[in-house]
Amino acid sequence: MQYHEQGVTSTHFHEQYPLMASASNDGSIHIFHFKVDNQTVNDAVILPLKVLKGHIKKEGEGVKMVKFHPKQPWIFSIGVDKKVYLWM
Repeated sequence: MQYHEQGVTSTHFHEQYPLMASASNDGSIHIFHFKVDNQTVNDAVILPLKVLKGHIKKEGEGVKMVKFHPKQPWIFSIGVDKKVYLWM
Protein backbone atom coordinates (compact mmCIF):
# COMPACT_ATOMS: atom_id res chain seq x y z
CA MET A 1 0.00 0.00 0.00
CA GLN A 2 1.54 3.25 -1.09
CA TYR A 3 -0.17 5.27 1.64
CA HIS A 4 1.77 3.81 4.59
CA GLU A 5 5.35 4.71 5.45
CA GLN A 6 6.08 1.21 6.81
CA GLY A 7 4.75 -2.29 6.32
CA VAL A 8 1.03 -3.09 6.50
CA THR A 9 0.20 -5.38 9.42
CA SER A 10 -3.56 -5.82 9.00
CA THR A 11 -6.45 -5.11 6.63
CA HIS A 12 -10.18 -5.56 7.02
CA PHE A 13 -13.24 -5.05 4.82
CA HIS A 14 -16.57 -4.02 6.31
CA GLU A 15 -19.34 -6.59 5.87
CA GLN A 16 -22.09 -4.07 4.95
CA TYR A 17 -20.41 -0.84 3.83
CA PRO A 18 -17.91 -0.34 0.98
CA LEU A 19 -15.10 0.39 3.43
CA MET A 20 -11.64 -1.01 3.91
CA ALA A 21 -9.13 -0.30 6.69
CA SER A 22 -5.40 -0.94 6.76
CA ALA A 23 -3.06 -0.78 9.75
CA SER A 24 0.68 -0.31 9.67
CA ASN A 25 3.82 -0.31 11.74
CA ASP A 26 4.02 3.43 11.07
CA GLY A 27 1.31 3.79 13.76
CA SER A 28 -1.47 4.85 11.42
CA ILE A 29 -4.76 3.41 10.20
CA HIS A 30 -6.03 4.34 6.75
CA ILE A 31 -9.71 4.16 5.81
CA PHE A 32 -10.69 3.68 2.17
CA HIS A 33 -13.92 3.64 0.21
CA PHE A 34 -13.91 1.07 -2.55
CA LYS A 35 -16.10 0.23 -5.50
CA VAL A 36 -15.85 -2.83 -7.71
CA ASP A 37 -17.77 -2.97 -11.00
CA ASN A 38 -18.78 -6.21 -12.69
CA GLN A 39 -17.31 -8.25 -9.82
CA THR A 40 -13.77 -7.85 -11.16
CA VAL A 41 -10.84 -6.50 -9.22
CA ASN A 42 -9.31 -4.97 -12.37
CA ASP A 43 -11.90 -2.15 -12.38
CA ALA A 44 -11.70 -1.46 -8.64
CA VAL A 45 -11.75 2.16 -7.49
CA ILE A 46 -10.18 2.77 -4.08
CA LEU A 47 -10.47 6.23 -2.56
CA PRO A 48 -8.61 7.26 0.61
CA LEU A 49 -11.01 8.78 3.17
CA LYS A 50 -9.21 9.29 6.47
CA VAL A 51 -5.99 8.65 8.38
CA LEU A 52 -6.32 7.75 12.05
CA LYS A 53 -3.37 8.22 14.41
CA GLY A 54 -3.30 7.50 18.12
CA HIS A 55 -1.20 4.43 18.82
CA ILE A 56 2.33 4.92 20.08
CA LYS A 57 5.09 3.15 18.17
CA LYS A 58 7.50 0.96 20.12
CA GLU A 59 10.66 -0.58 18.71
CA GLY A 60 9.61 0.04 15.11
CA GLU A 61 6.13 -1.45 15.48
CA GLY A 62 2.77 0.31 15.61
CA VAL A 63 -0.77 -0.88 14.95
CA LYS A 64 -1.06 -4.67 14.92
CA MET A 65 -4.72 -5.24 13.94
CA VAL A 66 -7.86 -3.45 12.74
CA LYS A 67 -11.39 -4.77 12.54
CA PHE A 68 -14.70 -3.15 11.65
CA HIS A 69 -17.77 -3.41 13.85
CA PRO A 70 -20.19 -5.86 12.15
CA LYS A 71 -23.06 -3.34 11.82
CA GLN A 72 -21.66 0.17 12.33
CA PRO A 73 -18.87 1.93 10.39
CA TRP A 74 -16.69 1.86 13.52
CA ILE A 75 -13.18 0.47 13.76
CA PHE A 76 -11.41 -1.34 16.57
CA SER A 77 -7.62 -1.21 16.60
CA ILE A 78 -4.97 -2.91 18.69
CA GLY A 79 -1.47 -1.52 18.96
CA VAL A 80 1.88 -2.66 20.22
CA ASP A 81 1.38 -0.02 22.95
CA LYS A 82 -1.10 -2.50 24.53
CA LYS A 83 -4.09 -0.22 23.89
CA VAL A 84 -7.36 -1.02 22.15
CA TYR A 85 -9.19 1.88 20.51
CA LEU A 86 -12.70 2.21 19.19
CA TRP A 87 -12.79 4.79 16.38
CA MET A 88 -16.28 6.17 15.76
